[in-house]
Amino acid sequence: MLRLIGLILRRIGEPLRSTFTADAMRTLLAKHGFIVDRDEGLPEIGATLSPEVARATRVMKHLRIAIADRQA
Repeated sequence: MLRLIGLILRRIGEPLRSTFTADAMRTLLAKHGFIVDRDEGLPEIGATLSPEVARATRVMKHLRIAIADRQA
């Protein structure tokens, strides 16, 4: 399904960036010397901001934001 959606999105100029799970992204970042500090879904982040943002982001379960620091 993601391949089909990716094809459609590319046709309109919007690439599907990735299909990483949280664990896969954490592993990839660790491979390149990063430690994940936070990894949250957009709905969880939106819920901390306001009820309006929570409503607007609740359907965006497929979007995540990972914050990582470079290992010393």
